[in-house]
Amino acid sequence: MGDWKPVTVVSEGQGVIAGINPWRYEWRSVPSEPLELPHPLYRRQRHRFDVYEVDGPEGPVRFAATELSPGCYGFYVPTSGFDQRDSRQCLALQPSRIQRLVRRAASFIKPARHD
Repeated sequence: MGDWKPVTVVSEGQGVIAGINPWRYEWRSVPSEPLELPHPLYRRQRHRFDVYEVDGPEGPVRFAATELSPGCYGFYVPTSGFDQRDSRQCLALQPSRIQRLVRRAASFIKPARHD
């Protein structure tokens, strides 16, 4: 499937990929094997990402997404055909805001008890 570039980590309903908010479109699953990619912020963590497409106003937009923690999603876009001029549009949230969201989402995960 080629190489993938991390885009962002966002709360459900937020974020912009290639100039569109993917939550406002119907996601179509792209027939492919799931991708194993690093967490966009914590590169040592590996996650399974599925590939999707949406019909954006200027044509199809392909991306990989996964739910990293409850309500917190990570996104990647393919590097082939990725216009670097659009990279500013991909980052909907500043890194400090993203890290706050990840910490907040992580606070909902209860550690396992070892009695």
